[in-house]
Amino acid sequence: MGLMRVALDGLVERELLVNEANRLGITVNEEEVTDEIYNGFIHVSVPSDNAGLSSSLNVMDGKVYAGFRDPKTKRFELKVYERSIKALVGRSPTEFREEQARELLAAKVRDIVRTPVRVSEVEAFESYVDEKSTATLTYLQVRQSWAAKYVVSPSPGELDTWEKETENKALVDAAMKERSTKDGRRPTRSSPTYARTWCATCT
Repeated sequence: MGLMRVALDGLVERELLVNEANRLGITVNEEEVTDEIYNGFIHVSVPSDNAGLSSSLNVMDGKVYAGFRDPKTKRFELKVYERSIKALVGRSPTEFREEQARELLAAKVRDIVRTPVRVSEVEAFESYVDEKSTATLTYLQVRQSWAAKYVVSPSPGELDTWEKETENKALVDAAMKERSTKDGRRPTRSSPTYARTWCATCT
């Protein structure tokens, strides 16, 4: 059956999963290892690329039941445990615990990989809206013809009264200067109507 190759591939896969567990911050504590031993299980890594291999090797869910129980009392017995692991895996209790800790780490990563990721319809719709139905504007162009619909045009008398105020006169002068600079001409007050109207309506 090529068991040596299967065992080697399983160990390689286990170490890769342990490295991934370390990267993700997944850990195994001493109590978890002790519980599995007390329950009589030995965890082993069977290559996952062959779905039927585990069942043919009688390895269910990545573990084999060894018992570690006294034949008479049917309870966990330390001496039975030590004899069993020496005979089955050729390891001391300390070495066996270290191996089992790594097996449990790999098993946790396998469980994460097998867990299906589900997204609800609400989450999917909200994600779609966020991606497709929003935009960021850096500027907005407004046509003068559109803005003119909402501008109140003052009469010439109202413009004269408005311009007499010192603060408003400064606005007119600044508007005339800006317009003449854009047009490439020197500032002049020969045609102040535009500047007066522009300042009055904007304020």
